[in-house]
Amino acid sequence: MADAKERLARIAVIVTAHPTGIATPAIADALGRDVPRRTIQHDLKILTDRGVIVREGDKRWARYRPRGFAEDDDTSSSGWQGDIPLSEGGNEVRAYVRQPILQRRPVGYDPAFLSSYRPNRTAWLTDAQRQSLRQIGSAIPSQLPAGTYARHILDRLLIDLS
Repeated sequence: MADAKERLARIAVIVTAHPTGIATPAIADALGRDVPRRTIQHDLKILTDRGVIVREGDKRWARYRPRGFAEDDDTSSSGWQGDIPLSEGGNEVRAYVRQPILQRRPVGYDPAFLSSYRPNRTAWLTDAQRQSLRQIGSAIPSQLPAGTYARHILDRLLIDLS
């Protein structure tokens, strides 16, 4: 089982390294070992179903790319994860950052902004914002048995690393 998880993580890393897309034979070559083509296809389907990668095209013309790297991706308009709600200000920042660099207005560095922060004394976010981020960032309830909790953390880590 650990071998399958490792293979999924390696495939996700390979696909992530090719934002414009990569075909199945190239993925098989990049794995560098004798993994049956059907196994690679099955793993690609798992990663596609989980939303880690996106499939474009059909049959032998299919190419796989990481989610969030193309304008036509369904997560491009709603956020990379798709389930993190953004405020109106957050949506404005995202739209601004997506502009070409030459269209953005340069801004200077304000060292006073950073030097005014005192760890554990001052905060740049409100209590409600920090609580919302804490809730979004919590992986799973901590009341689960230790083995189950560790497996969920490992699964998330593998996805995040990929």
